[in-house]
Amino acid sequence: MGAEMKRFLVTGSSRGLGLSIAALLAEYDYHVIMLARPSPHFDEAFQHLNNQFKHVSKLDCDLSDRIEISRVVKQIIDNNNRLDGIVFNAGIIHPISPMHETNDTQWEENIHVNLLSIQQMTKGLMPLLMSTERTRITTISSGAAIRPIHSWSAYCVAKAGLEMWTKCLAEEYQTHNISAISVAPGIVDTGMQEDIRNSNPNKFPSHAQFVDFFQTGALSSSDDVATKLMHLVTEHTMNQSGSRYDVRDL
Repeated sequence: MGAEMKRFLVTGSSRGLGLSIAALLAEYDYHVIMLARPSPHFDEAFQHLNNQFKHVSKLDCDLSDRIEISRVVKQIIDNNNRLDGIVFNAGIIHPISPMHETNDTQWEENIHVNLLSIQQMTKGLMPLLMSTERTRITTISSGAAIRPIHSWSAYCVAKAGLEMWTKCLAEEYQTHNISAISVAPGIVDTGMQEDIRNSNPNKFPSHAQFVDFFQTGALSSSDDVATKLMHLVTEHTMNQSGSRYDVRDL
């Protein structure tokens, strides 16, 4: 009897980089648990992958909702006896606005989706993470984690926090055979980039630059980025745990 298929959870896998990572993991014979907000687009993405690879499952979850996260964590634990890896890719960019003009609810939602949901989900999944032979966790970071970008205060703060969260996870759980790395994917052609281009130029001084990235073909393909990331996601070592990587250096 063959070895049990390894299982990876990928958040934000309805489109963009998350979908590309999920598809590549499935192609490499990992069982992939796709997680994203419920939408017709997510339904279509899952159906497309499931038609190609039967070892793909789907979970609808709004990561801004603590109750939803608790429900999904329980569902994952009830239906899986192991989890060999997680790719925390889900993220939101809004609000795009100077700090003194931001909507407080949007600002808090950004921090919740981009940072607090990851802590809640990881804490809840610990019974699976600490019971496997090895668990690899990858957080998708950003240049905004290490430098301020005008009008992106919530996103910058959340991603900076996520960088340290990843290092803390690596530090605290190395004796439990859990490793954690963060990866900055560069400027990728995703739905988030579309959100940035659709933002109000009067509230975002770099708007024209991001439109130019798109118009000049400077955006990377999500499939290309996923391919470059795959070895780190599935094979990074304990010695690499706690490290930050930039796709452009790979």
